[in-house]
Amino acid sequence: MRVKTKASPESIIRDIKRKTRRKFTAEEKIRIVLVGLRGEESITDLCRRESIHPTMYYKKSCREIAWYITDEMGYFISESSVYRILKAKNLVTSPVYTVISAKDKFEHPTTRINELWQTDFTYLKVIHWGWYYLSTVLDDYSRYIIAWGLCQAMTAEDVKRTLDIAIAKTGIKHVHVYQRPRLLSDRVLSPLS
Repeated sequence: MRVKTKASPESIIRDIKRKTRRKFTAEEKIRIVLVGLRGEESITDLCRRESIHPTMYYKKSCREIAWYITDEMGYFISESSVYRILKAKNLVTSPVYTVISAKDKFEHPTTRINELWQTDFTYLKVIHWGWYYLSTVLDDYSRYIIAWGLCQAMTAEDVKRTLDIAIAKTGIKHVHVYQRPRLLSDRVLSPLS
């Protein structure tokens, strides 16, 4: 047999408030936000009048407000404009970003030529000809472009061809290397796939 436990008065009051809580439609929520934007009364007074907790006032997204103003009121406003207006009135906080500070120097800076090469592709649109891709190999220490190639596609074969030109030009094949050269590329998937 199940024994009933006596609920505390606080939990009973919480349950009553939860069950009798006023439900707002999307239009009502946006109306309340727009009244707050007009600034005719404080957000605290508005929330008290509408019987909502002030933290609930800030739950409407900029996208929802922009949609309502555009579709229901007949005025066009972008989501970013809604965000700027809300931000100016301190009605929205900036999203939390993880700030990564840049270092003053590389952790392992290069100390000689041909220690680290960097590859990159640059898109070029030639009118009436189409897209071309400039493949480059740059020496990190000297900042010298060792080799380059103009390609019609961005494939691993194009990168290999440009690297072969750089190897032939520097003669790095015939040098005794104590530590293998490193290759730095910002394209992890495209040229190697």
